[in-house]
Amino acid sequence: MRLEHVMTREAILVHPADPVVVTAKTMRERHTSSVLVVDDAGALVGILTERDLVHKIIAEGQSFAALTVGDLMTPNPITADPLDRVWEGARKMSEHRIRHLPVTQQGRPVGVVSHDDIRGMETDPRPTWDVIRGLHASSQEQTLDIEDAPSDLGEIIPAWY
Repeated sequence: MRLEHVMTREAILVHPADPVVVTAKTMRERHTSSVLVVDDAGALVGILTERDLVHKIIAEGQSFAALTVGDLMTPNPITADPLDRVWEGARKMSEHRIRHLPVTQQGRPVGVVSHDDIRGMETDPRPTWDVIRGLHASSQEQTLDIEDAPSDLGEIIPAWY
């Protein structure tokens, strides 16, 4: 299964100059824990998460009235391609200890995958069947080299089958 199947396509896009207060209200209203930060050309330049708000404002005791998204965002975030496999996205998130993975094409955001999106696959049987189908399809793509091929079917099909 690919990230394009589990990503949230309606990612909220903001600009570095946007006020943090307005962005935080938007996050609350839209029930999201991250926003993707883009420049004027629409290219991804950062990500702002609830964790950024907590760690960089509240924990530091900062006044946030004059802060912009650019002041708090994580610049140049780790990204993935929509055609990457879900396990590759999960590996990146685990390896870099992040809970949100922007999905981009040619530097522009097309969605975001959260830790919860991937964890939600555990309760939905459809993705599990998709993984099984994918494994089956990939096993069909394997071919035997004629020189290494078994001499008869008995060597291919186990006797107990």
